[in-house]
Amino acid sequence: MDDKNDPEKQPKASAYDNAVYQHLATKLEEAKPSWQTDGMGIAGPPEHGEIESKPIVIDSVNAYLTAAKNLYGSGYFGSTQIFRGQSKTRDIWPLLPKAGRNGFFDIKSYQCDTPKWERLDRYGYSSPADMRAFSDWRNKAIAYRELPDDEWECLALAQHYGLATRLLDWTRNPLVALFFAACDNPEVHGAVYAYPGPSLVTTHNFEGIKDIMLYEPKPFDRRILAQKGVLTFHSNPLLPLRPATSYWTINAKVNKYGTDLIEFLVPAFSKNDILGDLAVLGISRSSLFPDLEGLSWELNNCHKQYFTIHFPT
Repeated sequence: MDDKNDPEKQPKASAYDNAVYQHLATKLEEAKPSWQTDGMGIAGPPEHGEIESKPIVIDSVNAYLTAAKNLYGSGYFGSTQIFRGQSKTRDIWPLLPKAGRNGFFDIKSYQCDTPKWERLDRYGYSSPADMRAFSDWRNKAIAYRELPDDEWECLALAQHYGLATRLLDWTRNPLVALFFAACDNPEVHGAVYAYPGPSLVTTHNFEGIKDIMLYEPKPFDRRILAQKGVLTFHSNPLLPLRPATSYWTINAKVNKYGTDLIEFLVPAFSKNDILGDLAVLGISRSSLFPDLEGLSWELNNCHKQYFTIHFPT
């Protein structure tokens, strides 16, 4: 049998693809008259107040806010949760800080039980590798702009400008997270991850942290303010954030979902429409990156259809 006709050799649909298919099929059933759906077809939508099975598929801004409000209640979900948007789901892009991803640093330095932290006077960290890179960045970045005196704030600034650190970007604004889930990679599904804020960083020493902790930087940079940015610091950058196997809170609806890390799946086909609706609400690249880079990116995206050049064959 030809491989193209062999069902065993066909690519398998992912759990995300299956979730999107079920979502679309449910919407199709909802759109039919009741006499066409009674007693037949795919199971209808969950009853009022019932949480959908994981992941929660959202294909519009309105669906997203409705789902978040259903989980967390009106007026609360933005203060009790932090949100991260990714244009690819965590099976492709694990919830890892850049310092723990392939291609940046020698991961062997992170794999021992007690990683070595060394610091030299007047220079900064010489170990581990990511902190040595941060010290190099700090010593050279002073030529470009004034830097914060606080070392945590300086690390956050380096993170926002692309340095590979142990910090992972989140936001207090769920719409900002939705923008980042939809703004790139239109051919694949994106996702927003909602997570209850972990304990706040209260120490000046990076090496004293043994878990994932939350850091809320001062708005010393316009990007942090515009994005309502918060960060998680990962003591072991090789360990991705995963849903807890057991989780309990006073919120019965979140308990029904079953874990702490809640995933809102953004189907590939919905990304462009979501970006358009977010722009109407004032959430765009230029508003989240209030500088010349953000303005240029947004104008390139708005006018890219006019940049296509067709050469004669």
